[in-house]
Amino acid sequence: MKKTLLLNALLLVSFGAFSQTARVQIIHNAPDLAVAEVDVYINGILLLDNVAFRTASPFADIPAGIPLTIDITEGSATSADDSVYSTTETLEAGETYVMVAAGIISPTGYMPLEPLELYVYPGAAETASQNGNTDILIFHGSTDAPTIDVEQLGNETLLADDLDYGEFSEYTQSATDDYTIEVTTEDGLSIIGTYEASFTEWELEGEAVTIMASGFFDPTTNSFGADFGLWAALPQGGPLVQLPEVPLSTGAFAAAQVNIYPNPSNSTVTIGLPEGYSSLTGNLYDMAGRKVMSLDSQNIDVSGLANGIYNLTAEVDGQAIQTKVIKN
Repeated sequence: MKKTLLLNALLLVSFGAFSQTARVQIIHNAPDLAVAEVDVYINGILLLDNVAFRTASPFADIPAGIPLTIDITEGSATSADDSVYSTTETLEAGETYVMVAAGIISPTGYMPLEPLELYVYPGAAETASQNGNTDILIFHGSTDAPTIDVEQLGNETLLADDLDYGEFSEYTQSATDDYTIEVTTEDGLSIIGTYEASFTEWELEGEAVTIMASGFFDPTTNSFGADFGLWAALPQGGPLVQLPEVPLSTGAFAAAQVNIYPNPSNSTVTIGLPEGYSSLTGNLYDMAGRKVMSLDSQNIDVSGLANGIYNLTAEVDGQAIQTKVIKN
């Protein structure tokens, strides 16, 4: 963005000498290509200029105790009159808020057409509740994703339980360390993705962070937009930090040795494996965790399935493989 955040003094002067303020962080998580960059106005005054998708403002003081009209425009707009989304909020003095813009403004090209909205979480935090900890807030911002659970492996901490699109979890307090975070369907039967969270590398001891599900499960039905993943908004703002995905293949088969092709496909998908394997068994699940097919060979006939993303869970000579298959 050209200017990360206008001076708080500008807002205070514009609204008068307000002694009541709240702390606010605004995050752009709307994957629609039509709003690849946005401006944010408060009561007609430009607050954030040319904010790119997957970018967060730092926390800043915003007037509280009065109605604030918040307008989101495309980055090329020249005033709040060009708003593509508008809402009015009255912030509580002394409170801290995380606000996430998520959803779609385009009338076609995306499925489902979840409308653009600013999701507001009061009771947010910039710092951890205890020394030596990192506090974690989860937001589900993937428009075509199912209800999810999010678990921090190692200490088996559930970060989010049955989280629907547009919902926040509550904060979880974790000792600052490096973790593996797993996203599954709500019943736990299908692993959506496994990710690395490097809280020590990001120097988040004593800080609070918002981690969001972002992008599309099926980009092929969403204008080939950004892929699904976990991204973290740090309290100082700036571009969101991507949580690297852990390869889903495990055991004797490295990720590079398992090749699913063609993927996407509308007919047959082949599981390419190293030479010398003797047996393959497994199942294909939809994103709700329902088994749609049993497998006993490398070739998967997906022609009879509905378009979408499926989770493949298989064993090759006793070694587990998990990956995604896309039917288009």
